[in-house]
Amino acid sequence: MNKPLVVDFAKEAGMRLLQVNVSLEIKGSDDELKELKKHEPMIRNYFLMIIRSQEPEKLRHSEGKTALQVALLKETNKMMEKVKVKTKIENVFFYFFCYAITMATADLLSQDEIDALLHGVDDGDVVKQRQMKKGG
Repeated sequence: MNKPLVVDFAKEAGMRLLQVNVSLEIKGSDDELKELKKHEPMIRNYFLMIIRSQEPEKLRHSEGKTALQVALLKETNKMMEKVKVKTKIENVFFYFFCYAITMATADLLSQDEIDALLHGVDDGDVVKQRQMKKGG
C-alpha cells in the first residue's frame, strides 16, 4: 500500500491523529496478486475501520501495535475470503507509525482546522483561519 492511512480519533481519546504506513506480506501467483491489488481500496477502507475501532491509548505501546497487526491480518483475510479472493495476506508490517496527542493549550488546531488539513486545504489557509478567529 503506497499511501499512508490517516485516522482522527475523538477529542476525548488522548491520541488525536494517527498516520500509519502499512506493508503487506503476500504469497501467491502473479494473477492472484493482481486480483488482490484490485481490492486495495476495499482493504484500505477495512484497515481504517479496524484502526478506528482500537483504543488509541493502547496504540502508543508495542503490545497495542502488535494487537493491531494481528487484528488487521485476521479480519482482512476473513473479508477477502468473503469476496472469494484466494490470496492470503501472510503478515502486516508498519514502516511508519506516527501519532499526535491532544494537549490542553489554546494553540492547538481546532477540529475544523484538522479536517481542513486532512482534506488537503493549503496550510496557509489554515493559518489565515486561525488568525481571523484570534482577531488578528
